[in-house]
Amino acid sequence: MTNQLDDKDDDLVNVVEPDENEWKKFIDEMKYVRALEYVLQNAPVRAKDPEKKKKAAHMALSTMMKIKASEIPDAVNGIPAPLRDTLMKFLQRQALVLSFVFLLIEELYESIDALMTWFQKFITLSPKKRGFHLITEEVLREVPEIKQIEIGLMNVFIQHTSASLTINENAAPDVRVDMETIFNKLVPESNSYEHLDEGSDDMPAHAKCALLGSSVNIPITAGRLAFGTWQGIYLYDKVSKDENEPTEEIYDDHFPKNVHIMKTNNQLRELHTLLRDRTTCRSDFKFYADRLIRLTVEAALDQLPYIPCSVITPTGHCFEGLRHEKGTLCVSLMRSGEAMEKGIRECCRSIRIGKILINEGHVIYAKLPSDVHRRRLLVAYPVITTGSTVLTGLEVLLKEYQCRQSNMILITLFSTPDGLQRICELHPELTIVVSEVNTVAPNHFGQKYFGTD
Repeated sequence: MTNQLDDKDDDLVNVVEPDENEWKKFIDEMKYVRALEYVLQNAPVRAKDPEKKKKAAHMALSTMMKIKASEIPDAVNGIPAPLRDTLMKFLQRQALVLSFVFLLIEELYESIDALMTWFQKFITLSPKKRGFHLITEEVLREVPEIKQIEIGLMNVFIQHTSASLTINENAAPDVRVDMETIFNKLVPESNSYEHLDEGSDDMPAHAKCALLGSSVNIPITAGRLAFGTWQGIYLYDKVSKDENEPTEEIYDDHFPKNVHIMKTNNQLRELHTLLRDRTTCRSDFKFYADRLIRLTVEAALDQLPYIPCSVITPTGHCFEGLRHEKGTLCVSLMRSGEAMEKGIRECCRSIRIGKILINEGHVIYAKLPSDVHRRRLLVAYPVITTGSTVLTGLEVLLKEYQCRQSNMILITLFSTPDGLQRICELHPELTIVVSEVNTVAPNHFGQKYFGTD
């Protein structure tokens, strides 16, 4: 057979074989061509023992794998002709040919990798209002490395589930305005959606993101993005990133006088910041939440009626003071409302607490005193987004228990303007105390407080 290593015309048997220690010595000294010559000079080409031939062949191929692909032709041509014949006989075996091919492929990939440059960078975009924004120049300022690339491809990916990227018109701003109008018609925000975790506009934003996608690819040519004449990168953002806390003065014209927004100070601002920070651990979150709850409850207690009273001090003096009327009841709208019960008990030690459990607009459970209609009520619910849960709870109190709006104080930590406005329109005599009104409410509050996030 032509692929056998044995010479049919030669009956002599070469029992010599290369010494592995000697071979390793050349390898350690990085004298790979000399190591190859040594193996081939002592290779048992005509040996009847296949293991010896296999061992020598393995040593020869192992040596060649250490030689760079670009230097292999010179190395092979540099060894004596008889030794080259021996090497070719080794390579005639199919397994060794495959090994050699894999060697060349491996070297080829190493060469390609040396020619290619991979670069990755995380950038933070400046705050944007809701809508479509051209961000090409902002991206280019953050990645000047593009200028060093002759031919390449840039991938821009946004790590967000309710913001997206696309490529479109870079000259006329009214195109971006019309794009917003079109997408609002494609995905109406007025529809009823199940997912309301980040507000009523959150699910439409997820849908719009799915339509556009979260990444774009742009070719690079001669250090520049290879856009068409009128192309640029668009960012579509669902809401404004400017979450500056609204103050009482700002909302005086928006809400009636029975809505009391706590005056912003450094302490309050810090608590709002810590509760919004996603890096805040649960134990810290609960601690700061309890602080904010107590501050808000104390502000709400100021809205209760007080009557004059006189007391005698330990020194025997008479002090003219105030005492709030008895008969106040707390109603927590479960489950988030239960987070506020601790703060309410700390401010009103002996207060009774009733509960209403609401799920998807339906009352599942209600436990209230029989004389609830004669009491003043502190209705506790920490976060108002659309106002649906609060409105359902108020409906139960007004219709089933004959309570009066004027006797109720709604205590909430955070509310959106839309949710608060909706409650005010339907219950104009209801007193509301809130620590912050913001377009983006921290809807993770209940889950984070109870450790179910």
